[in-house]
Amino acid sequence: MDSEDKMTGGKIMSEERHFRVCELDGKKVHIGGVTLKHGQSPISAAMKLLSSIAHEKGLEKMNKLKLGTVHFHIQEYTRGSKGKVYGPYKGHFREYTAAEKKAAVIKRTDGKEQSFKMRPKVELMKKKNNNK
Repeated sequence: MDSEDKMTGGKIMSEERHFRVCELDGKKVHIGGVTLKHGQSPISAAMKLLSSIAHEKGLEKMNKLKLGTVHFHIQEYTRGSKGKVYGPYKGHFREYTAAEKKAAVIKRTDGKEQSFKMRPKVELMKKKNNNK
């Protein structure tokens, strides 16, 4: 058996991580499922999952602004992970100002322009420290 023919073992770590919402406003749920590329953090997943929460509540396009503030936790479900729960996060959609709307325009590959009118705003809530 040549060195080229030797079998190797071990766990191959994927470059992607998978997350879903596991708790929304204090209730256990299973909403959404997003994939993150290597180097992105769980806060990126939380921003993507905020759109899934709005979709679950039947809100689309500009109606996402009516979502209000939600509190949620996310869980990693990547194969081989320990299923760690991240959060609590607080999130809502924020409408761009007129100046931001002008800057938030991109040119698509078909030549048309795409404009963005809002963005998800998500932040990690601070945990209360009762050990003082």
